[in-house]
Amino acid sequence: MTAFHPDLQAARYIPRYTMGPRLTRLMRSGELRLPPVPDDVIVEDVAVPGSDGEPQVSLRIYQPRELATPAPALFWTHGGGFIQGSPSQDEVAIMRDEVRPAFQLLVYPMLDDRTVLRTDIDPKKLRMWSPGSNRFGWASYLGGQPGSADVSPYAAPARRDDLSGLPPAWIGVGTLDLFHDEDLVYARRLESAGVPCEVHIVEGAFHGFDAVFRKAGVTRAFWEEQARALRAALLG
Repeated sequence: MTAFHPDLQAARYIPRYTMGPRLTRLMRSGELRLPPVPDDVIVEDVAVPGSDGEPQVSLRIYQPRELATPAPALFWTHGGGFIQGSPSQDEVAIMRDEVRPAFQLLVYPMLDDRTVLRTDIDPKKLRMWSPGSNRFGWASYLGGQPGSADVSPYAAPARRDDLSGLPPAWIGVGTLDLFHDEDLVYARRLESAGVPCEVHIVEGAFHGFDAVFRKAGVTRAFWEEQARALRAALLG
């Protein structure tokens, strides 16, 4: 298996763990300290209706205070493996009416519940998200066993047979990420369906490396690639 990226060598000291009910509750209870919101940004928390019979969905909207004309919007789904996290956790990285998505920015995305069925994954270099955590996350989200035949493609995008018609995509993932293989398979399927997809692979990077090593050179380069891809897609 690939060694850790030179900027991420300290990752070998990160303990390996598996998410479960007790650890999830503990991590949810932790206080998240954030820098003040800049004066030129408006932050609004809203709730939009869910599907029929389902609860409302909470959204947080960030908008430039001086915005006077229509502008591109970034719809950001925070991480957390379907079991934890909040909009505010990604605040140091960062809409209503019907819109047509113009671009997919997929940062080491969790796409395929069937990864839980694999027995060939070596967990020794994995950090932040293990096969056990993956099983717990998918089971919590689906309300049943992941990997079964009846999982909806609306819940697990990799399950969808026809990917044509989706907007162009950018996928970024590390070689030591549990999602590396499923992400590359999804990228190839997008291309086969006629959907342009740029793939950015980070050698020796694990899942969530950019959240743990925020000041590392490899992290800055990863964020710059995302900004470049977004700028090209939304601003031309």
